Amino acid sequence: MTGLTLADLVANGTMSSDIAATLRATASGRHSFVVCAIPRLAGKSTVMGAMLAHAPKGAAVKTVGDDGVVWHSIDAGNNWERQPTGVRASLRSVHFLNPYTGWIAGREELPHNGGSSGVLLFTVDGGLKWQKGPLNERRYSRCVRVPALC
Repeated sequence: MTGLTLADLVANGTMSSDIAATLRATASGRHSFVVCAIPRLAGKSTVMGAMLAHAPKGAAVKTVGDDGVVWHSIDAGNNWERQPTGVRASLRSVHFLNPYTGWIAGREELPHNGGSSGVLLFTVDGGLKWQKGPLNERRYSRCVRVPALC
């Protein structure tokens, strides 16, 4: 992955050295994390790229987004492959218990201006196939993290 490093983001005043150290440890330790953008500073993709530079070589990574998008990398974010989910939901967080078993949380808009409903997907094969999980209440849609270093 090319672009700015965490050291560059500290040097240009985008983040503190303490935050950079936390992000470096998170990526190196293969922990799930959330990337947030701060207006007029580094965007989400810049921060995520800088973090993934510290991921162990060959680490598997997943990230999620709108329209049911799940992206998977087997080389710490250098190359990405889209994994089908079968949903058009706004996916917000992903967490894996091991390389095969994982969960995604998000929300989808209901038809006819009916509001939105929580979505929970799960996989037992590393994301080759995602299935809708048991979720009949909105209260669970904010419980998981993104993206996941598997």
